[in-house]
Amino acid sequence: MIHKGVNKMSTFLDKYGFIGVVSLGITYIIRNATDHADALEKMIQKLKEGNWEIVNVTDQFLITAKRNEIEITVTIEIAQYADAMI
Repeated sequence: MIHKGVNKMSTFLDKYGFIGVVSLGITYIIRNATDHADALEKMIQKLKEGNWEIVNVTDQFLITAKRNEIEITVTIEIAQYADAMI
């Protein structure tokens, strides 16, 4: 899940230190979503459950979230559309 990888990086950075803001770009595929708006709501909920602060949400289905100087930008794709792109 998205939180596990980012949490590991956050723990590493907290332990060894870093300068500035770490920025990650992630494409997250949501399964069982009826449309992109539903997928967006589900992703925002997942981020909030992981204690991420939602900084920005765009109409292109990009979410920017921040926690402990780590900033991530998540692109939302629905599984059926993502499968069609492969």
